[in-house]
Order: sequence, then C-alpha cells, then structure tokens
Amino acid sequence: MIYGMTRDGFKKKSLSVIKEETEAKLRDALGEEISFIPQSVFGIIVGIESEEKALLWESLEGVYNAMYPSTAQGKSLDNVGEFIGITRQEDETYEEFRTRYKVSVAAKGKNNADSLFGQLLELADVTDAKVVENKTNVVENGIPPHQFLSVVEGGTNTEIADIIWKNTPQGIDSFGAITEQITDQQGDFQNVNFSRPSNIPIYFEINVTVDSSFPIDGENQIKEAIVLYGDTNFTINKEVILSRFYTPINTVLGVVDIEIFMGLVPNPTTTANIPINVTETSLFDVANIVVNVS
Repeated sequence: MIYGMTRDGFKKKSLSVIKEETEAKLRDALGEEISFIPQSVFGIIVGIESEEKALLWESLEGVYNAMYPSTAQGKSLDNVGEFIGITRQEDETYEEFRTRYKVSVAAKGKNNADSLFGQLLELADVTDAKVVENKTNVVENGIPPHQFLSVVEGGTNTEIADIIWKNTPQGIDSFGAITEQITDQQGDFQNVNFSRPSNIPIYFEINVTVDSSFPIDGENQIKEAIVLYGDTNFTINKEVILSRFYTPINTVLGVVDIEIFMGLVPNPTTTANIPINVTETSLFDVANIVVNVS
C-alpha cells in the first residue's frame, strides 16, 4: 500500500498500520520475543509514538483537503473562495458556499450556455435559471432553429437582459416570451428575449402510520419538510419524482409507514411522477398538502 500523495489523491496512514509498522521494526531490531501488550514498556512506547505519528498524518491530510472546496472547512474554505474572487457571506453555510462556488466557476466557463447560466444565478434575487440552446435546423422545445432560451426566476428584467446580451454569440438570437431593450457598448438599442417560468402547483395526499413518539405538530412538520425538500430539489425543468418524498417525511419522528399520492389537482389519486417542461417550475405549498394520520 502506498501512502501520502498518490495518483489517486492523498492516502492517510491509519493508526493501526502505524502500530504494526513500528512493532515490526522493533522486532527486527530487538528480537521476536518482545511483548507489545498495552501494559508493557514497549506497548506503552509504541502507543505513544503511534498516536503522535497518526496526528501528523491527519494534519497532512488536512493540508491536502484544504486546497479543495469539496473538503475545505472554515477559514481554509474561505481561502479557496478567494482564489476565484468570492467570499463566504454572513450566516451562509459551508454547503451553500460550495454551491455558490460551483456556480461562480461555471460563470467563468468557456461554453456560452454554462457561462450564461452561471452569471444569471449570480445576479441579486435570481433564485433559479435554465439555459437551453437549439443548434438544430428544426424547432425543439418550442425554440426556433439556432436560437437559445433563458428561463429565469427572480431578478430584474434589465439586469437579466444585460447578462444575456453579453453572452449572446454573434449571429445567434435569444428567444423567449419577454422582450427587453438594452443599449449595447456602441450606443445602439438591442432587443433581448427571455422567459419567466410558469408555476405548476403540486398537490399531495399523504397517509402515514405513526407510533407514540409522533409529535403533536407532526402533520405540520411533514408538510413543511415536503415543501422544503421540493423547493430545494425540484426547480425549472426538473421532473417531480414521487419516490424522493419518502426522504423528507421520514425525518419526522414517529413515522412508521408512508403512502404518497401526488398530482396536478387537489385530492390526487395517482403515484406517477410529474414532468415539468423547460418553461415551468414546480410550486410546493403547505396549503396543497393533506396529511392523514393513523
């Protein structure tokens, strides 16, 4: 086994391996009859030395992990962000910062769609975006040939149009239901098109069997957990997958069994997933969720 810096990343030497190696070296030097039971002199020496070496290996691993946003923590994560010019905001969690880091990297990408997507998400108050290109000679997803559609939730029309214009390839037109006029660097007026997503309300009927540990406000906890999970995981053009909602419901204490029905109308009776097209986003609301407890 190779430890330290390898082609597959950093491989830390464990405490057990360090002990085995130290004991083997002492046996080679002093003979096989040496006892390493924890209470013996050599056992105590090996334990102390091995723990110190293990701490050193952990420190080396920490230095290695501090270089990458997926593993850096605290100030090290802040330092990683500074390499691309972003800082962790007050009350922003590590995971939220890592997500914003990925978006910022995408914003600097060479691909126009990726770059536009990242820059749109960096705009103040923009909560979601989708950029779809049609490079074919026929209409696809309602988009004319050789045009692209930006669907943006949140943000101001002017700022959105400005970012889209700056990322529009020469000879390619933007497409969408909204037209915003901006002034280019030469002082000429340019029409920029994009769309806002239509909200598609998602209705739930949840049947749960519970035990005595189920909280008094358990029904509300289930509803809130579903809304939070839905808002986080199902955005523009993301199919709403019914089976995923077992996860948030199971976070509520005392839930023993779950039955989920989901649909586009109140009192849903189906267990089918719900497709969401490129100009739509799913809407989750506690008012659209019924929880039956038994």
